[in-house]
Amino acid sequence: MTYQNVAKLKSLFLREKLDPDEHYSNLSSFEKGEYEYYHADKGEFVWIKFETELKKHLERLISDLKVDIDNSVSLYSSNERNRYFKNILTTFDYIKDHQSKLFKLFPVCSFPSEEIKSYLSDKYNFHNSDKQATNSYFGIKPFVKKSDIEKIYDFLTDNDYINEDVISSEDFYSVLNDLETSKAIRFNCPTTIACKILNELQKLFNNFTPTSIEESARFISKGRAIIKAQNLYAVKSRTKNKSNKNYLIIENFFQEKFPL
Repeated sequence: MTYQNVAKLKSLFLREKLDPDEHYSNLSSFEKGEYEYYHADKGEFVWIKFETELKKHLERLISDLKVDIDNSVSLYSSNERNRYFKNILTTFDYIKDHQSKLFKLFPVCSFPSEEIKSYLSDKYNFHNSDKQATNSYFGIKPFVKKSDIEKIYDFLTDNDYINEDVISSEDFYSVLNDLETSKAIRFNCPTTIACKILNELQKLFNNFTPTSIEESARFISKGRAIIKAQNLYAVKSRTKNKSNKNYLIIENFFQEKFPL
């Protein structure tokens, strides 16, 4: 469920439905995939709406997911099943947080999340009331493994954004996860680059916000100052539409490793 994938589905749908010999109106609804034309046989105007087809597609996905959920009862232990359920709901929340354009254009995309939440609640009495992991300072998301954090550490040290002689892999993980730690990550790059890295890391946590980052005092600039929330906001705003070698390297890494 990404805007790009749904746009591809829309293009395929319209290619099949639109007759090049017909005259269509309401072309302003192109982005939503809505067209109207006069149906001579019916003697009335007829709408072609992609969102109707999209809902059918989502219903099929929901059906498949319910089968997987039911199968998990026999495949997993009780704890494993609950982690699986929580991972499903957390993933839905993550998609909604990071695909605002998709949900604004096609509100029906909220349907799978609502349907699965109800299904888990009604059939299995499962409620994901605590989205943030209780044993993680920033609320590391269930789909993120320790090995993922290690890959991030390797990426940052390989590109000299942090110095492995200053902070070890274990200390790096402790800063990002542990409720209490005496460690801090000191960056070995300009503050703007450090902030870009921290902004990209947000997708892996439930509470990795500019405010929580500053309040934690766990992230130190090359000049040995605590990285502030205003630094993070400024970088996010200033670099949104700009090309920069380091920004592109960082974005490409996180998009490849964590495509959601």
